[in-house]
Amino acid sequence: MGRRARIQRITIPIVCLCLIAASSQSRADSLKTTGEEIVAAIAGTGIAIGVVIGLTIHAAKNGALEGCTLAGQGGLELRESNHEQTWVLLGDTGSITPGQHVRVGGKRQKKTAASTRGFIVEKVKKNYGACS
Repeated sequence: MGRRARIQRITIPIVCLCLIAASSQSRADSLKTTGEEIVAAIAGTGIAIGVVIGLTIHAAKNGALEGCTLAGQGGLELRESNHEQTWVLLGDTGSITPGQHVRVGGKRQKKTAASTRGFIVEKVKKNYGACS
C-alpha cells in the first residue's frame, strides 16, 4: 500500500468523525446559533479537504523525479525540468538511456558534502521519449 493510500485511510475517517461530531452538537436554540454551527462545519470540512489534497499532492511528488537523462561522471544522471537540479540515478536504471525524458519513482538520498544528490530508482513511471 502506497503512502497516498495510507494518508487517505487515516484522514477520511477523521474528517467523517469531525462532521458527525459537528452535526450532533448542533442545537436548535435559535436560527443564529444553528447558522453559525453550519458555517463552522462547512469551514472545518473545507480545511480538512484542503489538508487531505495537500498531503496527497506532497506524497505524490515526494517520491518522483522528472527530467532529461544524461551520461555523467558518476553514471546515469537526471536533470530536473523545473528545478535544474541534477541527480545521480541509482538502482533500477536498466531501461533508461541517456537523452530520454523520463519520470522515475523511488527514494531521494540526502546530499553529503563529498557527493552529489542521489536518487534510488524503483521504477520508471513514464518515458516521454527523447529530450527536446
